[in-house]
Amino acid sequence: MLLLLVVSNGIRRFDEAQSRPDPKDFQVLFSDVSDPAFREEAGITAVFSGDREIGAAASSDRTAPVVKGYGGELSLLAGVSPDGRLSAVRVWDHRESPAYLRAVLESGFLERFQGRDVGDDFSDIEAVTGATITSEAIRKGALRTARHVANGRYGRAVPSSEIDASFQADIVSLSLFLSAFAFAIVAFRRKTIGFRVASWLVSIVVFGIFLNVSVSFSQIAALLRLENPGGVQLEPILLLFLAPAFALFRKPVYCAQVCPFGAMQELLFRAIPGRLSPSPGLRRIFRGLRWGILAAAVLGAGVLAYEPAANFEPFGWLFSANTPFVLLLFALLVLAVSAFSRRFWCRLFCPTGACLELCARRPIGFGGKGDRTARDEGEEERP
Repeated sequence: MLLLLVVSNGIRRFDEAQSRPDPKDFQVLFSDVSDPAFREEAGITAVFSGDREIGAAASSDRTAPVVKGYGGELSLLAGVSPDGRLSAVRVWDHRESPAYLRAVLESGFLERFQGRDVGDDFSDIEAVTGATITSEAIRKGALRTARHVANGRYGRAVPSSEIDASFQADIVSLSLFLSAFAFAIVAFRRKTIGFRVASWLVSIVVFGIFLNVSVSFSQIAALLRLENPGGVQLEPILLLFLAPAFALFRKPVYCAQVCPFGAMQELLFRAIPGRLSPSPGLRRIFRGLRWGILAAAVLGAGVLAYEPAANFEPFGWLFSANTPFVLLLFALLVLAVSAFSRRFWCRLFCPTGACLELCARRPIGFGGKGDRTARDEGEEERP
C-alpha cells in the first residue's frame, strides 16, 4: 500500500508539472526574440519584447475537448502573432508511440504551420505517412488552440475548430496487431518453448515498442468511470476486449504471451542464472498485498476519480519517450528482480492480472511444463 501511495503521488506530481507549462516554456514558440517577458491572463500567455507585445500562446489543455492522438491525450503549445498568424507549434506532452511521434517530428510536420493564418483550416497540410492519426490530431489541435488564442487575445472573429474523436485505425498497425495476437494464441496452445520464446519477442517488438499498447488498470478505471479507455486508437480497445474474453474461457493468452512487460520478465528469468524462491508464508503475504493494491486502485481511480492511483503499473514506462527517471528506474528495478523470481510483478503485485483472474474465476497460470499457476508457484525450470 505504501508503494502504491508513493508511486502514484510521484505520478500525480509529474502529471501536474507536465500539464501546466510555465509561461517561460512558451519562449520556444518565439525563439527569434531574446529575453522576452510573459504575462498570463485567462489561460493565455502574452509574450513581450520590451514594451511591445509580439504574440500570445496557450496550451491545448486550456481548450475542450482534449486532443486525442493515437495513444491517448496529446498536449500542444501554439503561439500566435498579433496579426493572427501562427508563430510555431510544439508537442508538450503525449502518450504516443515513440516511433510515430519521431516520424512526425523528423518529417518537419510542425514547421508547416509556421506563418499560417488562423483563419485557414490547414486542410492542405498533409498527414505524415506512417503516422496519420498522430499528425491529424496535431493538425486539428494546433488549429483549435491557435484560434482560441486569436479569439481570446486579439479578438479575431474565427470559428472554433471541432476535434474528431471517432475511432481510427491504421491498416499496417492493425495488421501487425492481429498477426501478433494470432501468433500468441498459437504459442499458447502449442506450449513448446520455441514458439513461446518467439511469441514473447514478437510481443515486445509489436505490442511494446511499435504500438505501445497493453491492458492496464488505468483503462479498467476509465471504464468504471464510464469514460473512453483508449483515445482514438483502435488497438487498445481490441486488446481490452480480447484479454478478458479469453480469460473468461480460462485461456489467459494475454498474461501468458501478449503482455510485453510480462514477456520481458519471462525472457530475463530464462536468460539469467540463479533464482529467488520466497517461502510459502511470504507468498501468502504477497498474494494478500496484491488484492489490497487492487482494492486501493479501484477505490482511488474508479470511485474517487483519483487518476494517478491507476497509473502506477510499469507496463508503458519502458516504451514511452517521456518517462520520468524515477518511474523508469522503478520499472527497471522490477525487471531486475524478475530475472531471479519468475514474473515477480505479474504474480505478486499486478492489479490488471488480478482483474483477469476474477474473469477466469481462478489463478492465472503462464503455461509451460511445471508451471501450475501464477499465484502458487510459477518457478518453471529453466531450459
